[in-house]
Amino acid sequence: MLSSLFRFFAVHFTISLTILCCFTAETIAQTEQTSIRLEAVNFAANDFVVHGKANNADRAGIDPERGVTYRQTGTEASPWLDLKVFFDFGGTLELLTTDTALRKYDIVISEILWGTDSGASDVAEVQWIELYNTTQERIEFSKGELAFRFTPFENHPNRAEIDNYIVLDAVSTLHLGKWDLPGQSGRRPPQTDVSFLYVIDIVSAYRNIVYADVEDTAKNRDSQLAGVPFGSYPESWKATPERGRIHTRGAIIATPGAKHILTVFTDRVIKTTVFSNQIVINEVRNDTSGDDLDWIELKNIGSRIVELDDWELSIVTQVGSDEDLINLPNYALYPREILLILNRHPSESLFADGIDVSDDEEDILPRGARHKYFVAAPWELPNSGRFLLLLRSESDKNGEDEAIADYAGNGFFSDPGSELNTEFWPRKGQRRPSDVADFGQNTFASRDSSWSRIRYTVDSGHHKDAWQKTGSQGGIGYAPGADRSIAPGTPGYENDALRTNDPNDNTFGGPLTTGDISISEIMYDPGHRWTPAQWIELYNSSMTQAVNLKGWKLEIRNMRDDQELWVNGSFLFTDAIILPNQTLLLVSDKDQNNVVSNRVYNLYSQHRHDLQLDRKRNTLLNPNGFYLRLTDKGDPRIAGDDRIVDEAGNIDNRRQKHWELPQRDPSVRQSLLRQYGRPLRPSQGGFDGVPDAPSLGTRADGWLLSNEAWMFFTYYGLPEDLGTPGHRLGGPLPVRLSSFRAAYVKTGEVLVSWVTESELDTAGFNVLRREGDTGAFEIINPTLIPGAGTSSERQHYTFTDTTATSNVVYYYQLQEVSLSGNRETLATVRRRGAVAAGGKRVTQWSHLKNETD
Repeated sequence: MLSSLFRFFAVHFTISLTILCCFTAETIAQTEQTSIRLEAVNFAANDFVVHGKANNADRAGIDPERGVTYRQTGTEASPWLDLKVFFDFGGTLELLTTDTALRKYDIVISEILWGTDSGASDVAEVQWIELYNTTQERIEFSKGELAFRFTPFENHPNRAEIDNYIVLDAVSTLHLGKWDLPGQSGRRPPQTDVSFLYVIDIVSAYRNIVYADVEDTAKNRDSQLAGVPFGSYPESWKATPERGRIHTRGAIIATPGAKHILTVFTDRVIKTTVFSNQIVINEVRNDTSGDDLDWIELKNIGSRIVELDDWELSIVTQVGSDEDLINLPNYALYPREILLILNRHPSESLFADGIDVSDDEEDILPRGARHKYFVAAPWELPNSGRFLLLLRSESDKNGEDEAIADYAGNGFFSDPGSELNTEFWPRKGQRRPSDVADFGQNTFASRDSSWSRIRYTVDSGHHKDAWQKTGSQGGIGYAPGADRSIAPGTPGYENDALRTNDPNDNTFGGPLTTGDISISEIMYDPGHRWTPAQWIELYNSSMTQAVNLKGWKLEIRNMRDDQELWVNGSFLFTDAIILPNQTLLLVSDKDQNNVVSNRVYNLYSQHRHDLQLDRKRNTLLNPNGFYLRLTDKGDPRIAGDDRIVDEAGNIDNRRQKHWELPQRDPSVRQSLLRQYGRPLRPSQGGFDGVPDAPSLGTRADGWLLSNEAWMFFTYYGLPEDLGTPGHRLGGPLPVRLSSFRAAYVKTGEVLVSWVTESELDTAGFNVLRREGDTGAFEIINPTLIPGAGTSSERQHYTFTDTTATSNVVYYYQLQEVSLSGNRETLATVRRRGAVAAGGKRVTQWSHLKNETD
């Protein structure tokens, strides 16, 4: 018996001596009390910081892309403590601070990783200690420092202070007898590749902390401390399970920078990627005013047509679920096309009317600046600011990390204990990066701003440099009279909808071209009292892009006469935005009018010194002869780069008259109307409306004197003026059509019906028809169907096609004819199925989208 015991102790003594002899001088030195000052780092509330010897996270075996806060600790003067020595010899590891504002357990040791391959010189490279801020407040170290102290062979688990240091936490492996920290060491296989830095089969030990909900208030402090077990009890520590590895590289099994939850799945997950390369969330308005007119804009940035049927938008406001917000309509979104999603119909809000893509009973053609929209009601975005929008290409995927085409917001919800293992629910393995969007307390929420997308890259929907705050862009997408203070962004239009003259402009509309901005109407008549305001109307022919005239120049030259009262000068525009397919009225001074104020630019208040305007005379233009020249701002670095955008008048720049202005009616003021494009056929009258070259504005046949036939309801100066301020003659006609249908009746005839919400200068309508998918449309009404002229009341119209034949597919068009003779195709619709005798439907046809003549 004695000999057996002797042999047992002899063997163990020999082994111990062998191990001791293998220790380096540095290791022997660390069997003495050792202190290591930690690099100063601030802790966010309920956050983690990892300290190790390696000079970066990658060498420490931590995936650098996971966003773990890692700090190198240890210098030549104060080297990192080899944790193997701590566990082999036993003793106490204490976390110390000189910051007297901190209390015990404000910061605790929450996880430890160590390697045991003593044959490798860089064994400590994969050793680290994780610290956790148990408070609900940010901890900064501007007035103190943090340090580790290892005291070998001694048990000090409960000390409160030592050498002017406060003890925040301690782990002693000698408490209640020596014990080994759980976990597993590993050996590096033989290799010659010095770039191989990872030990295999290294398993960390984590402290079995019950983490409190970070959303709780300060009263949760006691419950959190109750969830932190005593660091020197063996049962307080667990080995990280194989399925729990996250944030690590190689075969290291650990959870640096994350909580440890045993009761749920903690498998290693691979971060999912959202490419954001097809349909994206392009602009968001979260209206905090009393109206809550929220809207979301989607854009197809890809190269293929996408059917939106079964797509949906959902919203995340808490961990564990995302709720359906909007089911998208059955609509094909073309490349570069934008779809605006509203929670209120334009007729009930301040939005401009457009094309309702959900209405399969009509097909309103996009004539003019008319965007595509969809009304999904009721829905609103929470003004709390804590949410995340998910755009999915499939429905019924709530709570799953599937079919996410794009996302937007800064709502982050920590859920490390589920299969998703994430702080960005429901994205797998997603950790909150440092450059997430900072929208303040209210995500996208504002009374006077929207948030527009400026970057479309992989996983960019939450990054701060992918979005910009956008105020009013001149009212793009809103009704003419909308209050700009609550009408921000560009709903339905490109985010960069203000075009330039830069030939390298890559916006949707491209650079400006000749004819985009033109002088469309001139009220040069001063009237018999010579006091009403004169005005010049500018027109933007683009259907998609607004133009800011800031820096542009308008030159005014008047014919000399004995009065010499006329303006001869020029000015540079300040901010002056012309919306798509709209006008801007330049007025000599404020006067009585009924023109939308947002579209008026007062020359007296803005440029009276430049033009030497006299309020008493307001004589802007000589009624006998004048010349106007509009130039863009060009490149200021290049002399003479200013381009002539348009010209108008009957004299040249030297004030020489080339033709006589039309004779005016002395009893009423009359304006000059620009005759755009080529004349139409004699039977139609008028012009085709295509913008001309600038030089044609100085020709006599380019202008026509207004008369009773073109009298609109708008005026600026005198109510009896004959003119159309704010409405370009020959442009898209101001008719608001709300319905257009063609349906068989029992007699076998086709009843064509339509409804207008308003009309302006409408002489009447024509109904055109063609057979099949090809061929020409022909007018089928024998006489013009009378219109309502100018009306703001809803008007109902019908026409019966008695010449229709059974079992023939027909297409119908509605054409408006103005009092001036201009014609405009308003809508095209296909009769919804061939009909046999007696009106019985035999074939169902799909809806025709955007049929043009």
